[in-house]
Amino acid sequence: MKGQKKMKARIKAIFSRENLPQLLRIVGAVTVIYMLYSVVASIVTVNIFTQNDSRLGYDADVLSATLRSVISLAYSLFALSCFMNAYLFFERGELERFLSDEKNQGRFYKRYLFVLRSDFFWISFAILGFWSLVLPIRDIILELEVAIFNDAYFSLNYLLVLLNPLLIFLTIIVTYASALGWVEIKCAKGGLPERKKLGGLIWQLTYTSVGFIVTAAFLPVVLVVIISVFYILGVFSVALPVAAVILLLGYLALKYGRGIISRRRFMKGLKRVCRENKYRLTNVKKIYSSLFFGQEGSNFTVEADGTAYTCKILGIPHRKTPIFLDEEGNATYTHRVLFVAEHISTLNYFFEADKKLNQESVKIIVVAPSDQKVYADDGRSRRKIELGDKVMDYRVYHASSFVNALERQCILK
Repeated sequence: MKGQKKMKARIKAIFSRENLPQLLRIVGAVTVIYMLYSVVASIVTVNIFTQNDSRLGYDADVLSATLRSVISLAYSLFALSCFMNAYLFFERGELERFLSDEKNQGRFYKRYLFVLRSDFFWISFAILGFWSLVLPIRDIILELEVAIFNDAYFSLNYLLVLLNPLLIFLTIIVTYASALGWVEIKCAKGGLPERKKLGGLIWQLTYTSVGFIVTAAFLPVVLVVIISVFYILGVFSVALPVAAVILLLGYLALKYGRGIISRRRFMKGLKRVCRENKYRLTNVKKIYSSLFFGQEGSNFTVEADGTAYTCKILGIPHRKTPIFLDEEGNATYTHRVLFVAEHISTLNYFFEADKKLNQESVKIIVVAPSDQKVYADDGRSRRKIELGDKVMDYRVYHASSFVNALERQCILK
């Protein structure tokens, strides 16, 4: 009942007299973007279906009609994503609202939850979805192409028209969330650039449209050349994908293998020290899986000389990437996705100490690999963490130094 009242109040606020100018501005701007997207998508689709690949001496049927349809649709949605991204950065109110609350930041799913709670997102989707059903310009122009050229490639697929709102929904939610991720990284490095003026937005939409149209004219040629090369290579058309898979597996082995070997070496040394000094090693769990998934909680406990050391292994596959520990229990680092886009990831290093009878409890963060750089971040400054430094009520050790300190019985010294 409370949820219904809250939803009614939210809808009432959106359509209130005070909010009407902003609502009309969004409706008008998104409608213009849809019309621009439809025109560009129509021209792009015609360009992709044009049989200009015959100029190279290849059969036009090398690219099937189905493949051309998939390519043209994906390319058109990519154009829509670029247009919506440009408008989002021009409007910018939602971006600033996102930055105003740190609870929205850190993890990718938080950005998607923010988008799903955004009035701007749902208004934009409602407008785009409505126009795609009422006025599917891209499909209408293709029907006109059939009438003029009698080209069997083109046909109005009504099922696709009904699927358009779903495709638009997925496109703009990913666009919106990606923009928020970029903003988060940009602000962490010194703030957002100045907001563009209306003329700058119009210019950006113009050269983006021309770029998509021109590129679409050459896209079929490039694809035909690639497919024809595979045909010419014959047996290598199987060997090349296999080689690509092997390279991918090799890359993953190099990326994660070092972390696994580091943890295995650390656990081997830790067990040796515990065995030689008659220490108890208990509650061992998720030693290797935490490297991939960053699970919460501790990984093991060492009982030595009247003290229970509850330990969590902290480390990431990116060897040269520093980790920053804040005072809210978050371990944050920045890395590149596919070597291109920067992404901020956050792990939770908070865990409870194991309470042992008649023993002092100490919480330890063990950093593995041992050469991983770790910094303490209090929101005002950052300091590099040295051997045994404290962050809140945790002591931080690199894997090798923890084993050495445990062996020499000087962890708390």
